[in-house]
Amino acid sequence: MTALFAALSCVATMSIHIPTPGTGGYIHPGDAVVILSGVILGPVYGLLAGGIGSAMADLIGGYFIYVPITFVIKGLVALAAGLIYQKLGHSSKTRFTAVILGGVADIVLVAGGYCLCEIFLYGVSGALASVPANIIQGIGGLIISAILYPALIAIPDVRQLAGEKAHSYHFLFRYLPLTKEPAHEIMRWFFLTTYVCFLFRRLYYILNFSPYIYKMILSS
Repeated sequence: MTALFAALSCVATMSIHIPTPGTGGYIHPGDAVVILSGVILGPVYGLLAGGIGSAMADLIGGYFIYVPITFVIKGLVALAAGLIYQKLGHSSKTRFTAVILGGVADIVLVAGGYCLCEIFLYGVSGALASVPANIIQGIGGLIISAILYPALIAIPDVRQLAGEKAHSYHFLFRYLPLTKEPAHEIMRWFFLTTYVCFLFRRLYYILNFSPYIYKMILSS
């Protein structure tokens, strides 16, 4: 399961990018997978899954200088999310709150961690310039993880792995045709999320280029 989440965090980081207007940054589902790896796998295995998967995305993408930085930062995100979930996850409401707080930890660690490291790489001005995009990226991870968490935790084996029992806020997902293999269900929800992100990306480009298309039609 650790290897699965590592692979998912790598693919989610590399595959789908939703640009954020005005910042030059983008949102991807990778941070959400990192947060959920800490929640479902626990702090230690979550650290390994989130850190290795995210670092592999930078390695494959050619961002070699960021590989150790990403491993540490994203690993700490999963570690923090897992510890918060274990500390606060005593009921259905507090568990969902713990996932949200894990997303908040992601925002702080990603924005602050990359800024601190980039001070030594690009100077203070260059490091501060990346903060808004990293904050938006963290917010995107928080939202996506909050949406995916009830769906994943409705899978019996995943729920058992995370140390949960069935709760009322999973009622929307109780009647889905779930398979017996948790890996299959995780992959299904991952691909569904990826598809939704792809649609949002297409919508962004359509809205972004629609004024130019409109002008071309009028000029012709």
